[in-house]
Amino acid sequence: MSVKKARELLSSYQRDQIKYNEPHVSIALQRRGISRTEVEQYLMDPISLAYAFKESEDSEGQKWELFFSNKKRIIQIPVIFKPQVL
Repeated sequence: MSVKKARELLSSYQRDQIKYNEPHVSIALQRRGISRTEVEQYLMDPISLAYAFKESEDSEGQKWELFFSNKKRIIQIPVIFKPQVL
């Protein structure tokens, strides 16, 4: 259920809505050996999403841990789904 829900949430966002929490993201990307482009590809096409769980929810949004699997490794990407404002 969590993977399905996470995929539904991801599908409601566009690439230009992805925001990064600096400098934490740059440090984590460098440590994990992954690029922003790769992260965005995982988020925009979550077919390889293997596991997901919601950590918490507050006024800032829903905090999730997403785990994507490829043939080489498992990539953990923490995200916050913030409410979309019209």
